[in-house]
Formats: sequence, structure tokens, C-alpha cells
Amino acid sequence: MLKVGIMGGTFNPIHEGHLIIARAAKRAAGLDEVVFLPSGQPPHKQNSLLAPATDRLNMTILAVYGEDGFVASDMEVMRQGTTYTVDTVRQILNERPGIELYYIIGGDTLFQVHSWRTPEQIAGLLNGGMIVVPRPGADREALISEAAVLQESIGLRTLIADDCGPDISSTEIRNRLKKGEPVNSLLPQAVADYITQHGLYQAPYSQMTEMLRRTLSEYRLRHTLSVAETAVWLAHLYGVDPHQAHLAGMLHDCAKGMDAPTLLQLIRNGGVSADDLELSMPALLHAPAGAALARSQYHISDQNVLSAIRWHTTGRRNMTALEKVVYLADMIEPGRTPYKGLDELRQCARRNLDEAVYMAAALSASYVAGRGKKLHPRTMELAARENSHKNRNGGQ
Repeated sequence: MLKVGIMGGTFNPIHEGHLIIARAAKRAAGLDEVVFLPSGQPPHKQNSLLAPATDRLNMTILAVYGEDGFVASDMEVMRQGTTYTVDTVRQILNERPGIELYYIIGGDTLFQVHSWRTPEQIAGLLNGGMIVVPRPGADREALISEAAVLQESIGLRTLIADDCGPDISSTEIRNRLKKGEPVNSLLPQAVADYITQHGLYQAPYSQMTEMLRRTLSEYRLRHTLSVAETAVWLAHLYGVDPHQAHLAGMLHDCAKGMDAPTLLQLIRNGGVSADDLELSMPALLHAPAGAALARSQYHISDQNVLSAIRWHTTGRRNMTALEKVVYLADMIEPGRTPYKGLDELRQCARRNLDEAVYMAAALSASYVAGRGKKLHPRTMELAARENSHKNRNGGQ
């Protein structure tokens, strides 16, 4: 039987302490998997200042990516209204019948379980029980005593881990970030970067974001940050490296708004290829020029990231999954001005990456045709795939 541990929380932000607690719980119970569940709107923090749920989810995705047995879930973020533990536990068991399910908490939280909504139902649903990871210096006898009370009163089985979690506070981290103080030992580097790139918790912007702020309009910067956020989520859905997706999203429009001579110079100096049609259409030049600019001024050497920037406007045949993610994120980010088909495209993006890319190309083709402009053959080819798919499925 697969042993799965749930680790819920606001993750505002997720930090090294959360990861250490999850590792300790994984060892203590021999878990196969730990599911990190950033909350949407938690009942106990209705009036507190939380970072947006999307950002907290993205930071969690970035923090756990690549660690064996750790996965992030958007279950609570996507759920409407206030999120309760009992609903989450029930949903997980419905979606994954047959697993042995545990809930992971820090030592202090054990004394709050009685105040949770329907704790007796939670105890009945958790067929594995609760895993408690104490803080350093915690009174283990008090924990054992409280665990016995919960066993007697609501039937909750509790395993107290031998290892302790570190004494790290999210509040302290947020205060340090606001003051511009170092947090490198407290946060995974990808999370620290995300915070400064998006200006969360009133932290000073990163050098990358400051450079973008100097060259992009306010609207374009908002779009850029939103594309980067959406790219992380799509990468998570489709098994793409979220670090690469976020970086490509941040820089996909880095050359946007520059005049044609500057764009052409960037392309020539950067050794990026552009075909005759692109060279004749300034609206298409920012993609190849952006790849050149990302390499020369933002010092990006990852060819996968550069390629995603290069092809985010027209798309191309045999796109990589990362290229598809950035291409699609550019089309569906939440700040996009509404257009016909956008809602359907966003729904499709959750179901099937390839179908969503073809649909996005078809919508682009329709938009360009409506403005009486010429469509690049690469986009036409992707759009044709959407039409072919519709014909095979009876126009659905």
C-alpha cells in the first residue's frame, strides 16, 4: 500500500524548515510520497496578509521540484471558498483510493487539533494517522500526553518523529525580506529568487526585474510577471522543469517595445536566425531579439530557456514541452485582455498541453486574419493541427 503524507499550510513563504520537517516525517513513517498543499483561503488566517495563492503555490512547486517523493498540489488553491483539512483529506482519498494517508504537522500544531473543523472526522479518515515533528527543545512528554488525549477523545493515531524541525519562522523571513536583509540560509534559492523577481513581501526587486522595469512599460511588466507565474503552473501540470519555465517567462518579452533597428542589431550581433518574413514584420522581431538579449545582457546560457523565448510568438513544428508551456502561458495569463475563445483555451490548458497549443495557434490565426495582417507559416501550421483535430472529433 502506498504511504502518502499530506503537508498543508499557507507556505507564506515555503522555507527550509518546511522541507526539513517533510523529510523527517518521510523517514519516521517510511512514506513513499509527501504532498505539499498550499492553502487557498485558510479559516484561521482570514484577516492576515497573505501573498496571493498563485504565488504561494508557485514557490512551493519550485521548492520541491526534483526532490524524490516530494510533490506540490494545487488542490486547495483551486478550491473555491475557505479550505478545511477535512475536505482536503476526503478529496485525496476519493481521488486515490487504497493509499495509506498521513497528515504531517509541527509539534505546536498538535495542541490545536481539537479546534479544527470536525477533528473526529479527520481522525477517522486518516488511516495512517498524524505525524508530528517537534520543534528543537520541545517537551516530548507533553506531546506524548496530548497524543494520548487525542487518541482517547477522537481516535487519532499519532506518530512523534525522533528528528526535530528547525526553529524557522515565516514571520521572521517576511520581516527580513521587507528590510532587504539576507535570507539565503532560510529559503531555497529558487524561492528567494521568485520573491525578489515578483516583489513579494515588499522585498526589493531583483536585478533582473529592475532591468525589465527600465525597459518595459508598466503594462508589459505586469504581463511578463503574469506569464512567468502561469508558466510555472503549466510546467508543474506537464512535468516540465518549473525553474526553466519561470526564467523563460520572465524574459520572453525582454526585447518588447524596442525599435526595429535595435531589434535587428540584437539579432545580427546575437547570432540568432530569423527568416525573411520575420525580418519584414517588426511585431515578430522581439522573439528572436529577446533570445539574443537574454543571452547577452541577462547572461542566460540555458539553450532550452533561450529557445522558449525565441519561439514564444510564432511557435514552430516539433516544439519542446518547455516551448509549448511558454507559448501557451503568453496566451492565457490572467491579465490578458479577454478575447473570444480565451475561457475555452484556459480550460483546455488544464487538460491537454498539445491540444491547447494548437487551439492557441488557431485563435492567433483568427485574430491576425481579422486585422488583415499576414500570419507566419509556422503559426499557420500549428493552427492547421487544431482544425485537423476538430475534423477528427466531429467539430467538437
